[in-house]
Amino acid sequence: MWLYSHWAGYTLPARLRAALARQQRWDDEAYLARIIICEAIPEKHIKDETGFGISTCMQDNEYSILVVDIPKQRVFIMPEDALKDRQIPADYEPAAAFTFEQYADLGAEVDWDRLEQPVTV
Repeated sequence: MWLYSHWAGYTLPARLRAALARQQRWDDEAYLARIIICEAIPEKHIKDETGFGISTCMQDNEYSILVVDIPKQRVFIMPEDALKDRQIPADYEPAAAFTFEQYADLGAEVDWDRLEQPVTV
Protein backbone atom coordinates (compact mmCIF):
# COMPACT_ATOMS: atom_id res chain seq x y z
CA MET A 1 0.00 0.00 0.00
CA TRP A 2 1.25 3.48 -0.85
CA LEU A 3 0.07 6.66 0.81
CA TYR A 4 0.38 9.77 -1.31
CA SER A 5 0.18 13.35 -0.10
CA HIS A 6 0.20 16.08 -2.72
CA TRP A 7 0.90 19.11 -0.55
CA ALA A 8 1.84 17.61 2.80
CA GLY A 9 4.60 15.11 2.00
CA TYR A 10 6.96 17.03 4.24
CA THR A 11 4.72 16.18 7.24
CA LEU A 12 4.65 12.41 6.71
CA PRO A 13 7.68 11.55 8.92
CA ALA A 14 6.06 13.29 11.92
CA ARG A 15 2.62 11.88 11.17
CA LEU A 16 4.06 8.36 10.94
CA ARG A 17 5.83 8.94 14.25
CA ALA A 18 2.51 9.94 15.81
CA ALA A 19 0.88 6.76 14.50
CA LEU A 20 3.65 4.50 15.82
CA ALA A 21 3.82 6.40 19.13
CA ARG A 22 0.31 5.15 19.84
CA GLN A 23 1.92 1.69 20.18
CA GLN A 24 -1.20 0.02 18.87
CA ARG A 25 -1.46 -2.93 16.47
CA TRP A 26 2.21 -2.96 15.48
CA ASP A 27 1.83 -6.61 14.47
CA ASP A 28 -1.47 -6.26 12.58
CA GLU A 29 -0.96 -5.02 9.02
CA ALA A 30 -4.58 -4.08 8.36
CA TYR A 31 -5.15 -2.15 11.57
CA LEU A 32 -1.73 -0.49 11.62
CA ALA A 33 -2.24 0.64 8.01
CA ARG A 34 -5.54 2.26 9.03
CA ILE A 35 -3.94 3.90 12.07
CA ILE A 36 -1.18 5.35 9.87
CA ILE A 37 -3.69 6.61 7.30
CA CYS A 38 -5.83 8.24 9.99
CA GLU A 39 -2.80 10.03 11.43
CA ALA A 40 -1.49 11.01 7.99
CA ILE A 41 -4.64 12.70 6.77
CA PRO A 42 -5.72 15.65 8.93
CA GLU A 43 -9.36 15.38 9.95
CA LYS A 44 -10.22 18.66 8.24
CA HIS A 45 -9.12 17.09 4.92
CA ILE A 46 -10.62 13.63 5.32
CA LYS A 47 -13.46 14.32 2.86
CA ASP A 48 -11.47 16.44 0.40
CA GLU A 49 -11.43 15.24 -3.19
CA THR A 50 -7.71 15.90 -3.63
CA GLY A 51 -4.55 16.16 -1.57
CA PHE A 52 -4.19 12.56 -0.37
CA GLY A 53 -4.44 9.20 -2.05
CA ILE A 54 -3.93 5.51 -1.42
CA SER A 55 -2.52 3.35 -4.18
CA THR A 56 -0.99 -0.03 -5.01
CA CYS A 57 2.13 1.62 -6.44
CA MET A 58 4.10 4.84 -6.06
CA GLN A 59 2.53 7.95 -7.49
CA ASP A 60 3.97 11.44 -7.97
CA ASN A 61 6.93 11.84 -5.65
CA GLU A 62 9.18 14.57 -4.25
CA TYR A 63 10.84 12.92 -1.21
CA SER A 64 12.65 9.67 -0.52
CA ILE A 65 10.39 6.68 0.00
CA LEU A 66 9.38 6.30 3.65
CA VAL A 67 8.89 2.55 4.14
CA VAL A 68 6.95 0.93 6.98
CA ASP A 69 7.91 -2.74 7.06
CA ILE A 70 5.29 -4.23 9.36
CA PRO A 71 6.46 -7.88 9.30
CA LYS A 72 9.98 -6.80 10.33
CA GLN A 73 8.71 -3.99 12.61
CA ARG A 74 10.98 -1.34 11.09
CA VAL A 75 10.92 1.99 9.27
CA PHE A 76 13.48 3.08 6.70
CA ILE A 77 13.91 5.44 3.82
CA MET A 78 14.97 4.40 0.36
CA PRO A 79 15.78 6.36 -2.78
CA GLU A 80 13.22 6.42 -5.54
CA ASP A 81 15.76 5.00 -8.00
CA ALA A 82 15.84 1.75 -5.95
CA LEU A 83 12.25 1.02 -6.99
CA LYS A 84 11.49 -1.46 -9.77
CA ASP A 85 8.37 -0.69 -11.78
CA ARG A 86 7.25 1.76 -9.04
CA GLN A 87 7.41 -1.00 -6.41
CA ILE A 88 9.86 -1.94 -3.64
CA PRO A 89 11.82 -5.01 -4.76
CA ALA A 90 11.16 -8.03 -2.52
CA ASP A 91 14.89 -8.46 -1.93
CA TYR A 92 15.58 -4.80 -1.06
CA GLU A 93 17.55 -4.46 2.18
CA PRO A 94 18.16 -0.98 3.60
CA ALA A 95 21.60 -0.05 4.88
CA ALA A 96 20.00 1.13 8.11
CA ALA A 97 16.57 1.31 9.68
CA PHE A 98 14.65 2.27 12.81
CA THR A 99 12.69 -0.23 14.85
CA PHE A 100 9.11 0.88 15.42
CA GLU A 101 10.05 1.74 19.00
CA GLN A 102 13.07 3.80 17.92
CA TYR A 103 10.97 5.66 15.35
CA ALA A 104 8.20 6.36 17.86
CA ASP A 105 10.82 7.80 20.24
CA LEU A 106 12.19 10.31 17.70
CA GLY A 107 9.91 13.05 18.96
CA ALA A 108 7.18 15.11 17.34
CA GLU A 109 9.65 17.27 15.42
CA VAL A 110 11.03 14.41 13.30
CA ASP A 111 11.50 15.43 9.69
CA TRP A 112 13.19 14.22 6.51
CA ASP A 113 16.61 15.57 7.59
CA ARG A 114 16.49 13.54 10.81
CA LEU A 115 15.72 10.38 8.84
CA GLU A 116 18.97 10.64 6.93
CA GLN A 117 20.79 9.13 9.95
CA PRO A 118 18.77 6.05 10.96
CA VAL A 119 19.93 3.48 13.46
CA THR A 120 20.95 0.06 12.16
CA VAL A 121 18.70 -2.74 13.42
